Amino acid sequence: MAKDTSQAVWTTDDETTLIEFLFQHRASAGDGSSFKMTTFHAAVPVLEAKRAKGGPKTAKSCQNKWSNLRRIWRAIQDIKTQSGWTWSDTRGADISPDMESQWETFLKSHSLARPFKNHGWIHLEKVTMIMPATLRGHHVYLPSQGTVGLAAAAAVAPAASDDVADVSDAADDVDAVLPTSASSSDAVDVPSPHPILTDDSFETLPSTPRLLAKRERCDSLISFTPPLSKKVKTTGRNADRLQGLTDSINNFGDNICKVLAIDPTLRTPHRRKEALKLAQGEKWMSMTNRLIFCRCLEKNIGTADGYLVLDADDQEWRRLWINAVVKEALGLPTL
Repeated sequence: MAKDTSQAVWTTDDETTLIEFLFQHRASAGDGSSFKMTTFHAAVPVLEAKRAKGGPKTAKSCQNKWSNLRRIWRAIQDIKTQSGWTWSDTRGADISPDMESQWETFLKSHSLARPFKNHGWIHLEKVTMIMPATLRGHHVYLPSQGTVGLAAAAAVAPAASDDVADVSDAADDVDAVLPTSASSSDAVDVPSPHPILTDDSFETLPSTPRLLAKRERCDSLISFTPPLSKKVKTTGRNADRLQGLTDSINNFGDNICKVLAIDPTLRTPHRRKEALKLAQGEKWMSMTNRLIFCRCLEKNIGTADGYLVLDADDQEWRRLWINAVVKEALGLPTL
């Protein structure tokens, strides 16, 4: 029987079958939802059983199709993150005529998003359940692959074009360059370009001679450093300075004691009480104004202090000052 060499055709039903199969085996995917070739080999019989047209599908074509589906999913995520845009499962990006220029600019770097201008994607929900919440950038941490840092940034950094996959597509590119002599039915494990050091690997690291030499020099310098003298020769000038420092410390202690033992008459509650008692004797004021004035003294210790230092002999100035406080409390002009 002649081998069918016609090109494989992927219908919407074929894509749905592949996605459903990968969803059932999503536990075998890596951190970037990159399935191994063994998974795609297992998907071939399932797809072939439902093939309606086109040539037979291979594990490699399944892998390529999944890579393309992932790129479409990321293009839709980019639509969702555009400021001022919305996404509808039925209307897609829902681009209105006044947004046409923005859409064309967006398509220059996201060509795979073109079909979703005003249409949704039937596979979005299921693919979202398979895809992880990946970070895009030059320094991405993947738990099972180590840290992608400066050395590998050029190889895995995402490009503006949809033709280049981001970090999670790196495994797909590795499978594409494997030798053709490898068996198509066996899984091929590619060593990680970022090995993780274990406790054993740290124990086998040789000591660096250069570091040892520096340590020896430091030890030698420390060993030959002359010890400090325990006796300090005190001259007359030094004795005077020491005595001056002692006197300053004693004066500081005396001042602290004075502050802590402050005259009770200078404390805030006492001053406020004295001011209120004095204000009640201002009989020249109406009872209402005296009440307002007393309330001002209760609320503001600064007003109470000012009132206490007024000259009792200068009654004209004293009354003018009190009236100003009352007017200010009533919201009236003081002048």
